[in-house]
Amino acid sequence: MMTRILEISRYLLVGICIVFTLGYLHSPNLFPIHTVWILGGQHIDHADIREAVLPFLQRGFFNIHIDEIRERLLQQPWVSEVVVHRTWPDRVEIQVLEKKAVARWGKNELLSDTGVLFVPTLDSDLKKVMLPQFQGPDGQHVLMLNYFNQMNRLLTPLHVKILNLELSSYQNWRIELENGTVLQIGHKDLWARLNRFVKVYPKIIGNQIARVQSVDLRYPNGIAVQWTKNES
Repeated sequence: MMTRILEISRYLLVGICIVFTLGYLHSPNLFPIHTVWILGGQHIDHADIREAVLPFLQRGFFNIHIDEIRERLLQQPWVSEVVVHRTWPDRVEIQVLEKKAVARWGKNELLSDTGVLFVPTLDSDLKKVMLPQFQGPDGQHVLMLNYFNQMNRLLTPLHVKILNLELSSYQNWRIELENGTVLQIGHKDLWARLNRFVKVYPKIIGNQIARVQSVDLRYPNGIAVQWTKNES
């Protein structure tokens, strides 16, 4: 009987020691975080990142929840992905992958290359980013991004890119190229019309692009060029 009691007491003592040790190791004052490394991010302010994760770091090395830090940082407008590591004994490393903005959407939003809309925290971010402008019905930004990429590839032989892309509520497409030329495409036979423009561009427009105001591609077998000096 006495042997059994001693054995139980020994197990209890070991258990108490384990609990005490775990509690001691998880004390935030015992292993505080002294260093935070932040990597990546052209448009991301590292000071904002530090401020966002500070409440999590105050818990100490063993109490940090990596997933909570990641979820918190993913709320930052420019952040696309986050990788967080703890490095013994007092360092946290944060690698930030930034969204790649490819176009403006409306007045205040940017569109990423993966089709995600986001609003930059600072107005200066929106002003200093030189990007094409998209205008279209709500919810059509992914469709417009896909068409934008295909259109730019189709226009590659002309060495021009799209400056503004518009989609009306009636599904009519309008393009303004970076050289100032406006293309009225309409809502059907989109790719056939653009292909026709690419083929006739060297013959009809050629080096007179500075005199072109707009090109109407909505004709079944041709195009109409509006010249700035009323010549055709």
